[in-house]
Amino acid sequence: MAIALYYVSQGTIHINYGIYAAFSVLMGIPIFVLFFVFQRYFISGFSIAQYK
Repeated sequence: MAIALYYVSQGTIHINYGIYAAFSVLMGIPIFVLFFVFQRYFISGFSIAQYK
């Protein structure tokens, strides 16, 4: 994704903030998906660490 953003922004003087916003949202989606998939493990890890 970062490489695609680099190639899209090459050779342009005008900065298209819409493209940057769209790519930043697209790059954040996998992080949120991984968090929601492994949320139960994060929460259980935090609760175990709290009692140590």
